[in-house]
Amino acid sequence: MLASWDLGSVPAFVNRMNARAAALGMSATHYADVSGFSPLSVSVPSDLIVLAQTAMRLPVFAQIVAQPQATLPVNGVIRNLDALLGQSGVVGVKTGHTDQAGGCFVVAADLIIDGQSARVYGAVMGQPGALKGAFAATSSLLRALGPALHLRTVVHRDDVVARYQTPWAESGTIVASQSVAWVLIDGTTLAGRVKLDELPPMLPAGTRVGTLSLEAGSHRAEVPLVLASAVNGPDLGWRLTRGF
Repeated sequence: MLASWDLGSVPAFVNRMNARAAALGMSATHYADVSGFSPLSVSVPSDLIVLAQTAMRLPVFAQIVAQPQATLPVNGVIRNLDALLGQSGVVGVKTGHTDQAGGCFVVAADLIIDGQSARVYGAVMGQPGALKGAFAATSSLLRALGPALHLRTVVHRDDVVARYQTPWAESGTIVASQSVAWVLIDGTTLAGRVKLDELPPMLPAGTRVGTLSLEAGSHRAEVPLVLASAVNGPDLGWRLTRGF
């Protein structure tokens, strides 16, 4: 009914679902129907996590999946099948079970890691015992995940990121203007990329001269880079001998 209301037909809606999945980078996902009951509708845990993260950015969606029950016209009270909701920080997201897929559950949970709240996502598929098996596997996953997560400061304010030397032999450092701390799982690879602007002859300390791009797992940050000290222009002797 929703598919027909939105796009006029179920096939058109399924096409949109697949287009959206592709846009999100869900390369192992293909939808053959709108309900997920068809064995031709397939996905993998990593794709389902991407979908859950995207959906949970919508406040209305997050509010709906966090409800233990709801009262609907005609149908009356319906209960959330998420048996873990409200336990171990679980705030959603989606249960599922078919004979082909087994017990499935995509979970979002708010954990306290080193004193800081962090939302984690996970997905289990193909569990025996239908939803009961999926919930048991998810509980084990969350118990194992907690000790493996830690709050890491990946860059500190005033960390030296680059050094420079001018043609007139003045040298100095370029530093991070702020700290960045993320909750990361042990072994997560941190990638960084520095982009610097061209330095004019004279600049005061604290001037932004570039950007440090950081990436670790699903985390991204852009840190402004600044001069730790002023860049002074060349002295008169240097100017006279070089025509500057």
